[in-house]
Amino acid sequence: MPLPDDPIPEPVSPPELTTRKHPAHGIQLQTYTPTIIFLTVCTKGRKPWLANSTVHELIRSTWQKADAWLVGRYVIMPDHVHLFAAPGVSEAPFNNWVRFWKSHFSRAHQAPDCRWQTDHWNTRMRSAAAYAEKWDYVRYNPARHGLASHPDRWEFQGELNQLRWYPRPIEVRGSAGAPYFYRSRVPTRSFRARRLPSRPREHGARRPAAAPGRPQDGVCRLPDPPPAPRGCSPALSRCR
Repeated sequence: MPLPDDPIPEPVSPPELTTRKHPAHGIQLQTYTPTIIFLTVCTKGRKPWLANSTVHELIRSTWQKADAWLVGRYVIMPDHVHLFAAPGVSEAPFNNWVRFWKSHFSRAHQAPDCRWQTDHWNTRMRSAAAYAEKWDYVRYNPARHGLASHPDRWEFQGELNQLRWYPRPIEVRGSAGAPYFYRSRVPTRSFRARRLPSRPREHGARRPAAAPGRPQDGVCRLPDPPPAPRGCSPALSRCR
């Protein structure tokens, strides 16, 4: 604790936060966790031209045509838009997709005074709790700014696609090498192959066989497929 005569030092921000002029972009798709992005796009000069029925219908149709990324829940404010997006049918970088639907909307809207900001801000949801917390913040934005008495009474919001948070299917190979797919019901961080601690065994004692589907030597194995009938080829799955 500093003495009363000593001046209190001022907090110093990291250099990268003070020198950065534009938000960092780029989304790296991962196979072991869902990819849900929270996006914020503002109007140029923060002009309030978004909150009307014409813009609402046009921007919804634009998102439906731009199927490289799927738009989930969204809230349209007078001067900015909040939305959640996930990878869609075709593969395209997230930044290119944002520029595409903004340009497509501007050409269809045909209003020179209604323009978007060049840049945007996005962040990746890291967990189901962060996803739910961010949606609660976005949902209460109209009521927080005095635009509606209750979040449900704000008409310029909706959900185009249901973006559920769940772990991706994990491929597990049995002892015979055949792949099996199942959907994990545990958090992705806790599903990691860990090597079991070795226990000392007496000389000549055999190691007990692991139960089907239980981890063994750090690898999750499934039971072997049943043997093929006599006179049949397992590879061709037909009798000779």
